Amino acid sequence: MSDLEKPQKIGFLGLGLMGGPMALRLVRAGLPVAVFNRTASRAEVHRAEGAEVCTSPAELAERCGLVLVCVSDTPDVEEVIFGPHGLGLGLAEGSLIVDHSTISPTASREFAGKLAGQGIGFVDAPVTGGTSGAAQGTLVVMAGGDDALVERARPVISRYASRIEHVGPVGQGQLLKLCNQLVAGLHVLALAEGFRFAEEVGLKPKTAHEIIGAGAAASFIWNKWGALLVERDLSPGFKIRLHRKDLRLVKEECDRLGLKLPGLELLVELYGRAMEKGLGELGDQALGRVL
Repeated sequence: MSDLEKPQKIGFLGLGLMGGPMALRLVRAGLPVAVFNRTASRAEVHRAEGAEVCTSPAELAERCGLVLVCVSDTPDVEEVIFGPHGLGLGLAEGSLIVDHSTISPTASREFAGKLAGQGIGFVDAPVTGGTSGAAQGTLVVMAGGDDALVERARPVISRYASRIEHVGPVGQGQLLKLCNQLVAGLHVLALAEGFRFAEEVGLKPKTAHEIIGAGAAASFIWNKWGALLVERDLSPGFKIRLHRKDLRLVKEECDRLGLKLPGLELLVELYGRAMEKGLGELGDQALGRVL
């Protein structure tokens, strides 16, 4: 049996809206899993299902040869890998980090280079599909990294993803995810403006939602988050705060390329206004409140 085939404990770091259900699927699949989350109480459901709970990223690394990371932003990834209690202190040579966070592509490449100097592999593998996809195991993963490393991680990732696409070297996964977030943001704006228009002209939101959702203008966001708007439910499947962060990363890439995208400029403005109004912890479907 080769080293890549040997059973190994799997680490999962970051048990938020996405990472929590992703990790839980690994535990319920009967895999040997250890978890860490900065807010320790979020790990209790995983402990109850049989996961080992660690007190720091470094402890998690000491117990695992493969660690999956799902945190909020670039500084968070840097901290959990290279910080004073980070994964880099405990991972043995030959270990692998798979980062499911959405962060700077440039930073992903820098992290991979530093880890390679320690003999540790790195794959950037952001996901799309929302909290329902994480719970149901239907996420789509965009992976950047060496072929052998992506294939090594694939059997584990497949426990919570229905599609794992290897899109190129490290950083390319993040770039594709940023493209996804730009398109998703434009869909959210379409949702917000569609509902705003329907209400202003006296249409019933439920009727507008159902009929448009059955035609050419339908989308995942219109159908799923529009259903929440009909019920006036603004709870987050994806938070405005996090989408604004992703759009900032898209803007950074566009600025680097000298690329002007008018839809992006409008989204950056609107999501900024949403943050000013204190909507950051609400779901994306609350963007209409700034109109």
